Amino acid sequence: MNPNHIERKIELKAPVPRVWRTLTDHREFGTWFHVAREGPFTVGQEGRGRLTHPGFTHPISFRVVAMKPMTYSA
Repeated sequence: MNPNHIERKIELKAPVPRVWRTLTDHREFGTWFHVAREGPFTVGQEGRGRLTHPGFTHPISFRVVAMKPMTYSA
């Protein structure tokens, strides 16, 4: 286990294309996870945004290191 990663497996009752779109489209991701991103996810580039959940509004940054459509995003 890597101490710098959080991993969790869950089973969703939704079609793979729907889940994929929610996790990789910055607008849908923002709606589900209360994040206002400055732009789309791009592999290898740092993204910036802001948490929008009441009481937890602060800037965040993250990087997508790999993406295999409909299969994997990290």
